[in-house]
Amino acid sequence: MHSEVLSALKSGNVATKEKRYDEALAYYARALIEQPEMAKIINYSIDFVRSKSEGKHHFSNTRPTYTIVRDSEKADLDSIHESLSSSLETKNKAFPPTQEQIFDEEWYLQTYKYNKTDQSDWLSYYNKTGWKRGEDPSPLFSTSTYLSSESGLMESFLETEQSPLSHYVSIGHTEKRDIFFNPLIPFHQRYTTSSPVVKFANNDEKRTRSKTAAFVHCYYIDIAERIIEQCLALGIDVYAAFIEGTNFQYLEEKFGAHITYRIFQNRGRDIAPFVTGFLEDIRNYEYALHLHTKRSLHYGEARTDWMDYCLESLLGNISKIEEIFVKHKSTAIVFPEPPDFLKEQMNWGHNFRRVSALLARLDYKLSINDRLDFPAGSMFWFRTKDLMPVFELNISPYLFEHESGQVDGTLAHAFERLFGAYALKANKKIVPIRKANSAIFKFDKNRSKVQPEPISEVSKSHENYNLSLKHFYPELTPFTFRKSNSQKPRLNLLVPTIDPAHIFGGIATAILFYENLLAELGFEGRIISTDGPASSLFLSKFPKYSCYTLKYCTDSDPLHILSGVPRMDGDLMIRKKDVFIATSWWSANHLQQISNFQLEQFGSAQQNAYLVQDYEPHFYGWSSKSQLADETYKNQWLKIYNTQLLLDYFRARQKSDGPEYVLKPELNSNIANALQRLDGTHKENIILLYGRPFAERNCNEILLEAISIWRAKCPRSQGWRIISLGQEYTHPLLGELDVEVLGKVSLDDYAGLLAKSKIGISLMVSPHPSYPPYEMLAAGLATYTNTYDNKVVISASERLTMGTGSPADIAAFLESTSSTASDRCIYDAASLTEVDFGSGQLMADVISAVAKAIK
Repeated sequence: MHSEVLSALKSGNVATKEKRYDEALAYYARALIEQPEMAKIINYSIDFVRSKSEGKHHFSNTRPTYTIVRDSEKADLDSIHESLSSSLETKNKAFPPTQEQIFDEEWYLQTYKYNKTDQSDWLSYYNKTGWKRGEDPSPLFSTSTYLSSESGLMESFLETEQSPLSHYVSIGHTEKRDIFFNPLIPFHQRYTTSSPVVKFANNDEKRTRSKTAAFVHCYYIDIAERIIEQCLALGIDVYAAFIEGTNFQYLEEKFGAHITYRIFQNRGRDIAPFVTGFLEDIRNYEYALHLHTKRSLHYGEARTDWMDYCLESLLGNISKIEEIFVKHKSTAIVFPEPPDFLKEQMNWGHNFRRVSALLARLDYKLSINDRLDFPAGSMFWFRTKDLMPVFELNISPYLFEHESGQVDGTLAHAFERLFGAYALKANKKIVPIRKANSAIFKFDKNRSKVQPEPISEVSKSHENYNLSLKHFYPELTPFTFRKSNSQKPRLNLLVPTIDPAHIFGGIATAILFYENLLAELGFEGRIISTDGPASSLFLSKFPKYSCYTLKYCTDSDPLHILSGVPRMDGDLMIRKKDVFIATSWWSANHLQQISNFQLEQFGSAQQNAYLVQDYEPHFYGWSSKSQLADETYKNQWLKIYNTQLLLDYFRARQKSDGPEYVLKPELNSNIANALQRLDGTHKENIILLYGRPFAERNCNEILLEAISIWRAKCPRSQGWRIISLGQEYTHPLLGELDVEVLGKVSLDDYAGLLAKSKIGISLMVSPHPSYPPYEMLAAGLATYTNTYDNKVVISASERLTMGTGSPADIAAFLESTSSTASDRCIYDAASLTEVDFGSGQLMADVISAVAKAIK
């Protein structure tokens, strides 16, 4: 701040703080003459003084506007003072955007190849003609997106002679309409910092030796108070962005004499005020700091640890910050090293196109090959001259979205990435920093710090298998393959999906098997989602993985997930030392072609594995599918059978080829831990059903028929609550039978239901026992499942009933068990160790044996 310029305003603030309200009004009146451009701030101060002098504790919902006298020589202080006293009831008028603020003539002429001299008023040309041709008035305003925000909008504009831009500035900006199309970038490359992390040993409370300023967005007042106090104590000038609708008057009263502040709408979060409201102030400093009152509510709760960590990193040792800038002239940004939980989420998301548009205005082209690094959370120190072009973009605040709880895809999110993208494009460095022994977050030392090669675009070759079958069975749509030059061994999992909503016991077992085998082998790893898109939204379960598509990927990434759909996107990269795990008959169908490709390209194929979790030909009756599925077992791959019962079934039909391994079913560790914690839970009259109507082998129709018989025959059934888990569905019978369908629930919720339920029923027309009966037995439920062929007994537990699976048999079980189950009122965690899970080898033993066979 410069006291010689703001002396009257400062004096007014001091007088206000000392409760000399009449003097304060006089100072503010003079400040209106000296600083007419600060009128809005002064008006707030005057309103505050009036509210205090009249005994009010809060601002009213309306604010006065005051006359600004611009010619100080003619100003009459008395008349100004009089106007101040008489205008308290006047409402503050909002200033809507203007078309000129948004229309970018230079960009418009360049983009649409117009000659400037052809029109005298290009804004009028856009409003009359350009928008009808699909042209945009700005790289940040999409005509087509605006028109699609409401049905019939184009017709209305044609009738009323409006344009998307004229409508937006008149009313659209208040209606939260979309003005830009932000598609989700389908890939997510695992984040690593572009510069080594700087770590400081201890906090250093020395004041800054440089001319520095902090630009602080003050939405949460309590956090803003703390930030301002810390900055002032360190000798940092503070420029505060106060937000309409918050209780910023408290900060104004406490710090008004020591800080510069401006008031902004709640639009564009912390970014809009920062990049649109302080340009000239930023010019006055060599280094500056951007801070805001972050609570990160979209992480599921208000996180104070993230805010604490940022302040510790950025204000904990100012000397180290200054040293970085002084010694390393190429450093443009210093920012807190992202904690591991944040690294997992750092991607382009819905922001690539808008960052690309902003960079284009700065004369840089953004490519998918460009490395992504940015100050996540947008709190950072910066060398002002290095980022000045970003602030000089002169973006209208009205191109920023109104606040409505967005977690991605806004212009503010685009600017957050732009700071880093622009610095890197300009050959500058962005340097992460943190306290070495920070107690706030722990950093995974084993997390890969190796940045994969840039993402490249992969083309599509010609298909050469399943050429007709793909028209009947989408899962058999062929992959096309491309030779990779990498010599590193890699373990690949072919799995239908990684979408948590569609992961049940079989896929969960496959992923667990892959992860354990990968750790044992020490190979690089790749998960290929063969039937469902692999989105970065699913990466919470795979925190160390990148996520690519067939079109956009890099084969050098040591850990990544690949979306195998749509197949038309590109080729599947195959290495000489790629080892695969098939998990379904159709993934085994593709694996056979992969093996053929390896033989053709490298002269040999690797020893692959096939995780067999059911006899899948029976899923389809006697049909083409059953025949195709049956063919996939006729090879010498390593066969890992999920349960001894399943292997016995294969052997009896002479369907088992290749080396054999048997997995013994094990209770999911998360469920086991949750059940252990729930020891002593009071059991209620609850019956759990494993209901998957879209998987016919689970016989959901038989379950409902059995319940119908039991409800009709047994009056005491009305005292029982029936809950169906597995898949969510609707049917009129559910209401009639009083069956609650919860579908797929979290493992913790599932454990909670197991602990308080008394009876469980899970059907499976298959030689595989399935996991739900074991989980029900482990939780002490009286459990019913059906026999099938050699599946006569799956456990020796006295709580297990193996029945025929007919509706009458299940109804009889319900009738007898519901009359005696009331004695089991408390869940005893001892049941976890009492259940016999059948024969076979534990996964750790199978993993060890399979790893030896592969190596």
